[in-house]
Amino acid sequence: MIRQCLLFLLAASVVAAPPGTQNVFRKAGVLETAAIAAPRLAPGVPYSFAFSVDSPDAFGPDGRLRVRLAQGSVTIIEKVLHLGDADLFSTFSPPNDLPVELRLESSGTVHPSRYSVEIDSLPAAAPVEREPNNTWRQANEIALGTTIFASADDVPYVPLSTAKQASLQSGL
Repeated sequence: MIRQCLLFLLAASVVAAPPGTQNVFRKAGVLETAAIAAPRLAPGVPYSFAFSVDSPDAFGPDGRLRVRLAQGSVTIIEKVLHLGDADLFSTFSPPNDLPVELRLESSGTVHPSRYSVEIDSLPAAAPVEREPNNTWRQANEIALGTTIFASADDVPYVPLSTAKQASLQSGL
């Protein structure tokens, strides 16, 4: 009995959100090409973004889903999901106060399935990487001696040459 209680407490602590985290957007839907409006998010505030397909079985061998979080023409986060990598997690900070939109674009064989997406606000001082930061102009400033928590889930799961990546994504 004591062991079961300890396991329950351990499991509860693993799934508990960090202090100061608040859900601002949650949606589930049918996996298909779509544009989904998210609530207006404050620029400069850190957020976490989690998108997942209910099952990797949703993708055939050639199935792809481009997931793009954007403000107008500015891409904040983007990744192509497939049979071997059916989810995306990243932290970000909107560059401006324009509306945020989640754009889904499927190609190839994508079987009927569902997705879920969640955006949570983080404490303003959260030491996390903040997308977009893929150029030197967008790079996150890091003070010496500071630890920053980051994820590279917005890059391909399996390292491929640039040419191979382009050929896989050209169908989108």
